[in-house]
Amino acid sequence: MKIKFKIDPKIKRNGQKLGKGIVKSFLILVLSILFFQYFQTEIYKFEAPTAFEGDTFYNPYSNWHKENTIKANFHAHSIEWLGLTNGHNTADEIGNTYQKLGYGVAALSNYHKINKKNISNIIEIPTFEHGYNISKTHLLGINAHKTTNLDFPIVQGTSQKQMKIIALKQSATFVALAHPGLRNGFSK
Repeated sequence: MKIKFKIDPKIKRNGQKLGKGIVKSFLILVLSILFFQYFQTEIYKFEAPTAFEGDTFYNPYSNWHKENTIKANFHAHSIEWLGLTNGHNTADEIGNTYQKLGYGVAALSNYHKINKKNISNIIEIPTFEHGYNISKTHLLGINAHKTTNLDFPIVQGTSQKQMKIIALKQSATFVALAHPGLRNGFSK
């Protein structure tokens, strides 16, 4: 015996209207959030770049001695965010690899997460990769005590990039460009 259900056409129409209303409201909310992020941009004016003038370049490595070198890396991803990011190994596996390869300073720079792994015999510096934008304009917050979520997900001009650097500088000792040539995230 089969049971057939018949939905009242009025209820069906009301359900469709409700569904369309929810979708429209969600899109308006997302667009409003995006608009607000871009609306808050501070505009920076930078001087035009000039060619080098002078007799000599300063070489910060002129007194460098190989025996004083410590091997370091600040950009490595472990498996995070349910495997949705670029990491393919666990934090323990990466820590073990750092040790085997003779690193003295290391970091796991997962997206918007500071890892506290405590890799033995290695100075671990709390670092995270910042950026959830389509142009891959990502930054590293090195020696960070917290993450920041300020980003401009669609298009970024020089002013938006400068705002992100300033925001990261509030929570990290150093800010570095992560993969600057990828998708033209940063230009010269």
